[in-house]
Amino acid sequence: MILAGIDEAGYGPLLGPLVTASAALRLPGLATQPIPDLWKPLSPSVSRTRDRNNRKLHIADSKAVYSPSLGVANLERGVLAFAAASGLPTDSLDTLLSTLDPAAPAHLSRHPWYATPSPFPLVTSAASLAPTANGLRSALASAGISTIPTTLAARVIPEGRYNDLVVQTRNKASVLFMHVAQLIQSLLTAHAAEPGGLLLICDRQGGRDHYGEPLRTMFPDHHLTILEESPGVSTYQLSRNTSLAVISFREKGETLSLPTALASMVCKYLRESLMHRFNLYFQSHQPTLQPTAGYYTDGQRFLVDTEELRATLAIPDRELIRAR
Repeated sequence: MILAGIDEAGYGPLLGPLVTASAALRLPGLATQPIPDLWKPLSPSVSRTRDRNNRKLHIADSKAVYSPSLGVANLERGVLAFAAASGLPTDSLDTLLSTLDPAAPAHLSRHPWYATPSPFPLVTSAASLAPTANGLRSALASAGISTIPTTLAARVIPEGRYNDLVVQTRNKASVLFMHVAQLIQSLLTAHAAEPGGLLLICDRQGGRDHYGEPLRTMFPDHHLTILEESPGVSTYQLSRNTSLAVISFREKGETLSLPTALASMVCKYLRESLMHRFNLYFQSHQPTLQPTAGYYTDGQRFLVDTEELRATLAIPDRELIRAR
């Protein structure tokens, strides 16, 4: 079976990209079984909690792995170790981005702040990445778990593209679900013939409890069965010919599913890496400028602080400031 997860980062901010990501692993079992706890068989290499000695990768909800006070080190180490263990390029942010989301370079190119050269990795030693990834590969193999071509994927939606889509849909929740559905479609297509099926654990989308109708609209060639709809859990089965997928939208899904936790970390890491470039660009023109994470209150402060600079650089508001 394939156990997969999807999460997002940057749904609420005023500045910076919205990023969705998926993570998936192959393991024995059936998609109709309870969610397997992969932290246990992978315990030689990963942990739900932070390892103060950095012997294990901290794989958990990105909010637990990263904060401004903790820094980006554990977030970066976990994401890049899984990327390297999956055979993905980790030589630069640009190659990683274009591999995870082939459309990202074109969408990002309309914003000069995302073209700013930046260190990569941000803080992790590149020399330490290979042995860490090798240890993870060994733990995966010992547990009978394998990476796949779709182990990691993402959708990166910078401000200009985001605003275009909000105008088209008139609903930011629809913009988010559109990209979640793209990741679901990629997983369904890649694993249509997977023995045991696909079990996908998604973070809840904007407080929504009912996903049946949008899933029917997005996947009209699949038969949909509602397994559960409640305030905390909404679970559906999609079937087509011999393929089977169980999709569960859950509160705190990243505490139950390691791939969902990993997806949370991937989208947060990509957003933080792009915000690092964002800040470098504006500070190159205004060295005393304080960096921003892009969230509403500090984003407003940033806009006040850069008002003259933005006029000088002729940066249109609709290319920088998210509409909703």
